[in-house]
Amino acid sequence: MSQNPYSPPQSAGQYLPSSQNQAGPPREFLREVATYQRFVLFSLLANIVINLVMMFGRGLDFFVILALLAMALIIIVSTMVSMFLLVNKLFNVGVAIVCAILMLVPCISLITMLIVNQKATTILQASGIKVGLLGANPNAI
Repeated sequence: MSQNPYSPPQSAGQYLPSSQNQAGPPREFLREVATYQRFVLFSLLANIVINLVMMFGRGLDFFVILALLAMALIIIVSTMVSMFLLVNKLFNVGVAIVCAILMLVPCISLITMLIVNQKATTILQASGIKVGLLGANPNAI
């Protein structure tokens, strides 16, 4: 371990392309960013699906609606956790906690997801990794 334990924590900004930084981010960092980005995008997709099911299932039985609400709660918690993991990897713990809490605010959560997803996509594409609609394939890194 060649790093100084007393140095301040580093963020992903050190991995963005610049004229001074020619070495890219380590593969393990890129693999984790791709994995967490994919978690965030899948949880967003699951959130959209559960909202559509609840919107079109107005006349359903009480127990079915209760089950859908339980699934929605699980999806919200998984979205918060996946957003926390991705933002913690890209920035730091403080920003990750704020972003995870922002996942509870309806419109702000989409804006937060868009910003964080764009940051992750920028880092992955700067390293030469192809990023598709559901993120980069972590197994290809």
